[in-house]
Amino acid sequence: METKTFNLSEMLSTEEQIKVLETVIQTGNYDKLPELARKGYCFNIYLFDLLHNCGQDDVLDKIWDTDFTFKGLNKTALNYLVMCKGEIEAAHFLAERIGRCKVWQTCYQQLPSSMYEEVEDWKMLCKKGCYDILAKHGKFDMIINDFNGHNASISCSSNGFIAKGVKILRQHNMSDRILELEQYGWLMCTEWQAEGVKILMKAGKLNAIYEYCKRINPASCPEPIRRMCETEQGREFLRDKGEYTWLVQCGYPEILKEDKKWAYLAKHRKYEFIDWHSWLASAADYQDVFETAVRAEQWEFLAENKKRLMLIKNGQFKLFFSTFKEFFTKKQKLEEDALID
Repeated sequence: METKTFNLSEMLSTEEQIKVLETVIQTGNYDKLPELARKGYCFNIYLFDLLHNCGQDDVLDKIWDTDFTFKGLNKTALNYLVMCKGEIEAAHFLAERIGRCKVWQTCYQQLPSSMYEEVEDWKMLCKKGCYDILAKHGKFDMIINDFNGHNASISCSSNGFIAKGVKILRQHNMSDRILELEQYGWLMCTEWQAEGVKILMKAGKLNAIYEYCKRINPASCPEPIRRMCETEQGREFLRDKGEYTWLVQCGYPEILKEDKKWAYLAKHRKYEFIDWHSWLASAADYQDVFETAVRAEQWEFLAENKKRLMLIKNGQFKLFFSTFKEFFTKKQKLEEDALID
């Protein structure tokens, strides 16, 4: 049976723990302090300053090497560390201890970007969006691969980090490397998009443009799709994908006519491209065809198909009566035949 280690500190309030530690310092029993730190006793800046003023910086370092508990703002602990060691040494000190001390881990997050550069923490610089520093050290791959890290919400508009990254990558002609690393999102950003779509199309990455646009807005037609449609290659790609709505929105209803996509043309009111007889012959719902013909004012087509009620409702009286012409002609023929007999 596992037994839990009991620490006296758990029975004391924070203020009582600090008072115990103060007494230990005042009695000069400095060597006990690192052990008390490991047992969870809580320190504050006042205790640290007592040790520092007593010339016990080596004891302070031993305490700071543990996962000690701190009463106060972590920013205060950071400022005190910098005061004792200087900014550069403090940065290295923290970098070595972030994995084993929660206090220092939090303090490390608050360092200025120049200190991450000092300790060569490129990942942290990436996380902070310090692309200018990364570029200075030739860390372009880290910038490129960080696209999704700062663009969680997929959108044509870019946030500050991404806009900064685009500027740097364009300045250093990184489009080929972007293609190699398959981080096509950079080329689709607003600041790069006009040129980026051309770069992707030239590289045969039409699917990258397509998938990006499907994610940001599958209903309307994004600008990159319009640019794709300016080329036959782009139009044929969308045709193969069955993206007829985008094609007609981009001004290419002829493709829909060629592929007999009558319903798509009707949806977008491109009635002049519809072959009504072909649509009726292939339609699963005849009524839909006739109702669309009413909206398109295709009265002759409706008359040919004897849709008399639709004609009379829409004031097409002449065509309404014309639908009976065959009946009257047939009746007259029967009367003539009867007279002959």
